[in-house]
Amino acid sequence: MIQRSAGGPQPLDLRLLYHGYECRLQWEEGDSGVHWRDRIDCQVRGRPAEFREAVDVGPRAARKRRELQVAADIAARTPDRGERLRLWREATDNKSEQTLYRRLAQLAAGVEAGDGGIDGRD
Repeated sequence: MIQRSAGGPQPLDLRLLYHGYECRLQWEEGDSGVHWRDRIDCQVRGRPAEFREAVDVGPRAARKRRELQVAADIAARTPDRGERLRLWREATDNKSEQTLYRRLAQLAAGVEAGDGGIDGRD
């Protein structure tokens, strides 16, 4: 956030920081096809910016199915937590460890994409 706001028209303040956290969480949950860093760039500049990260315009259910498949593949490859996290971050553009283990829990519970998830979220 600090790097992205340097030299921009928008001063760094708590509202921007809070918005940044919201963007990151929304992206990690798969609710945004636009990477959270690109959304922050737009917010800081006060205008649309060229996207630096890949944009996923597919439906949320398709992204979740892809994440569930990646999580299942990783779980089958290694029991090591550190290695699982490394593989997950490589495959999902650095999504959080919490998201990995939420997907693994959903797989263990037999939850399919679009079922609402075991925690009430997709």
